[in-house]
Amino acid sequence: MAEIIASALGFAALLALLPGPVFFALIQTSIQKTFKYAVFFALGVALSDIFFILASYLGISNFIDDAHFEKIIKSTGGAILCLFGLFYFFKPEDKKVNLEPIQKEYKKGNFIIKGLALNFLNPSTFFYWLALTSVVSVKYSDNQADVFTFFATLILSIFGMDILKSYLAHRIKKVFTNNTILLLNKLLGGILVLIGVNFLVSAFIGVTLV
Repeated sequence: MAEIIASALGFAALLALLPGPVFFALIQTSIQKTFKYAVFFALGVALSDIFFILASYLGISNFIDDAHFEKIIKSTGGAILCLFGLFYFFKPEDKKVNLEPIQKEYKKGNFIIKGLALNFLNPSTFFYWLALTSVVSVKYSDNQADVFTFFATLILSIFGMDILKSYLAHRIKKVFTNNTILLLNKLLGGILVLIGVNFLVSAFIGVTLV
């Protein structure tokens, strides 16, 4: 159980720090619209993540006991994670956050919808969750409680980290430079590649590197 929770926390930290549309929108919402609205935005993101996980899991649940399918899932999932990693590693970053605060009251529900829609309409999000859900489901196929524990820990951790990022946004903006984002891209991209390679090695050789 401890290994499952630790693994989920590791993935949560990785996902929470990946620079992308949701990352920038969350930070900008906290800076411009205040922390409370960013929390509702993060809630919308979490709801869309739950949808992607359920859709992915239900789609592959009938095949996870098949050894051939397990190899396909590990190799495909590993390849997708490697591609994501390479994308982030070589991606130039020229995005900046508007730091000017806007004093105005908004409907909180609008921010839930905004977070849900922005995450839902990002094509890469679905493929990432499909890859991760497939691999995790195969890895813990003998115990569905382990699968639930992993994803429950993952979603709650990401949500908590998003709230923490929002709360610290006033500090983040002081170091929010292109060089910082480029370094973060390369670091997290490299980690994704290593995770993907580990899945590929497990699929074709039958051993795991970590």
